[in-house]
Amino acid sequence: MRKLNHLLVFVIVIGLVLTSVHIISAQQQDRRQRGTVQQRRQMDPAEMMNRMLERTMGQLNLSEEEAVVLQPMIKGLLEERMNQSNKRRELINVLREAIDAKDAEQVQAKLKEIKDLQQKKHKEKTDKMEKELVELLTVVQEAQLTVAGIVNSDGSGFQFGGGFRPQGTQRGNRPGGGADNAGGRRQRPQ
Repeated sequence: MRKLNHLLVFVIVIGLVLTSVHIISAQQQDRRQRGTVQQRRQMDPAEMMNRMLERTMGQLNLSEEEAVVLQPMIKGLLEERMNQSNKRRELINVLREAIDAKDAEQVQAKLKEIKDLQQKKHKEKTDKMEKELVELLTVVQEAQLTVAGIVNSDGSGFQFGGGFRPQGTQRGNRPGGGADNAGGRRQRPQ
């Protein structure tokens, strides 16, 4: 009888320990998930874009006059690409719903919308904006914006990391720069 009581107590203790471990583990997992959701909510795309713009402008090492001209152009291009990305994401979500509903006509219509969006409307607009911007840049500046994913890109995944500075380049020391337009700056067509 004593052995049975000891065995029963042992089983109850083990059960309580396992239950406690399970509850604590579930609480920790819940806290991690809530933290991840809060971090996602705090990520403001407009704020990210502004930070990217500031970082990019610093890397380009522009004079005040150049910055006045180029910053709105770069910002406009980034905003247009962000708008395209948001619109595409919306269409993808609607496409997923159509797929889940097994509505072949709706799937076909949404696929066409996505293809049209990607191939026509926005691409022409961003291509024109990018071309106008690139015409005003030095080759090094164009390379910096290329590495950052702002130009010479499809814009589908422009990087919010950027972070490129050519070796030996510091503020006030733009390679090939100069006021005479001979240091790598493209000549505008007359």
